[in-house]
Amino acid sequence: MVDSTLITADDIGIRISDTDESEIFESIARIIGRNHFNDIRHIDTAYKENCKIFISPDKGDIISKAAELEKLTGIKFFYHKDIEGIKKAILG
Repeated sequence: MVDSTLITADDIGIRISDTDESEIFESIARIIGRNHFNDIRHIDTAYKENCKIFISPDKGDIISKAAELEKLTGIKFFYHKDIEGIKKAILG
C-alpha cells in the first residue's frame, strides 16, 4: 500500500498524478466532512474529470449537500433513484 488513497504498487493503468488532489479538495472536505475520505476523493475525481453529473445512493453525506457541492464543482448531484431527474440532465 502506497498511502491512504488505496493505490497499490501493482495497480495497472493508474498514474501517480491521477491521485493528486484538485485545488478544491479541501473545500469538498469541509462540505462532506473530513471523516468521509472516499466520498471526498470520488467527488474530487469527478471534478478533475469534468463530469457533468454525479449519481449516488448516499443521501446523508453527498445528496443532502448537493446544492453546495454543485455551486463549488459545477456538477449536478442526483440520488440514484431519481431516474427522471437523471434522464432530464442527460437528455436536456
